[in-house]
Amino acid sequence: QLEKDTTARVIILNAEGKAFCVGADLAANRLGVGGRQWDSKLLDNQKIFSRCIEKMASIPQPIIAAVHGACAGGGMSLALAADIRIAAKNMKMNAAFLTIGMSGCELGTSFYLPRLVGLSHASEILMTGDAITASRALEINLVNYVTENVDEMDIKAVSIAKRMLKASPLGLKQTKQQLRAASEGSSLRATLHSEDVGQVLCLNDEETAAIVNERCEPFIAKVRAKM
Repeated sequence: QLEKDTTARVIILNAEGKAFCVGADLAANRLGVGGRQWDSKLLDNQKIFSRCIEKMASIPQPIIAAVHGACAGGGMSLALAADIRIAAKNMKMNAAFLTIGMSGCELGTSFYLPRLVGLSHASEILMTGDAITASRALEINLVNYVTENVDEMDIKAVSIAKRMLKASPLGLKQTKQQLRAASEGSSLRATLHSEDVGQVLCLNDEETAAIVNERCEPFIAKVRAKM
């Protein structure tokens, strides 16, 4: 639905309660609590979760993750898959998969984490399962900002979203798509070509062209005045 929704231009991913997300419901997996039992040994069931991470990358809207409290396992994967991360001071993040005997590499962690913090930091995080505090996350560039509390975190997220909304709809969409494509390992030549196509698409879009003309007019007027 979000792929076709032209009214939702930026997504803020946050949570109510004490934690952002602590991953899969292990009780449901084992016991069928609430009728939600599933067979985690089946690859098709694993892909139900991984498709969510893939969808976050493919939708046109930028995603701002506002993370507080515990952010573990699948919750960590959701935060990593966002375009921007803001953490409240009480955030603690860890690759909980490893601590229960599974691989630390799940739901995109081995893809996103080295790109965000480098291979060495990513290796430590995924191979130990140690919790990362908000201050440490900021230090290694895992998050963009740290706020004193949840209220300030939400305010910061909305502030960034509002700044994004000043862009044209197509311009913002093209920027996310291009950043994603380039980060996935495109060559310089392929990246330049894709950027060229994106800019031309923007300039041929009436709404985008109108915004460009409006915002460039003051500069053009100054040049005209000097001629």
